[in-house]
Amino acid sequence: MKILLTDKEKLDLIYSIIVSINYYYEENNCLLHWNDKEYEISKKVAKPQDDSYSSTICYEDVLMSLLNKGYDIILIDDYAWSEDEEVEVLGRYNLKEIFYNLDNLPLNSNYYDDENSVAKDILDVFACKDDSYHATRLMSIIFPLHITTRK
Repeated sequence: MKILLTDKEKLDLIYSIIVSINYYYEENNCLLHWNDKEYEISKKVAKPQDDSYSSTICYEDVLMSLLNKGYDIILIDDYAWSEDEEVEVLGRYNLKEIFYNLDNLPLNSNYYDDENSVAKDILDVFACKDDSYHATRLMSIIFPLHITTRK
């Protein structure tokens, strides 16, 4: 089964996953990172994803603003993170690449064996039947590791 998402559905899915994420980073020994200047620019123009709940900007809103402005979210190696060490970049992802990943599903056997399982998890997110387990699995699609990405 192949699931086709509109751009708005992809944005909603990405936001939901980023809000719910729990273990993906820990399991893969990585941290989210970004360019500080781009983060500050994005923070100034960020809007709440759903302003019917709150007009307060949260961390996830700024991350979505980063992506919407064409900036990268970077995954770095958690083990090498200190002021004295050179940081190992595990991958860089912009919105175009994340949309590509959602359309072309880079399956990671630690999380998914087939596209049907991904489609079920995506449908669960849209039906509000998801949890951090779903988000962890779907994060392997949005920010796939163990494949070549821009360094």
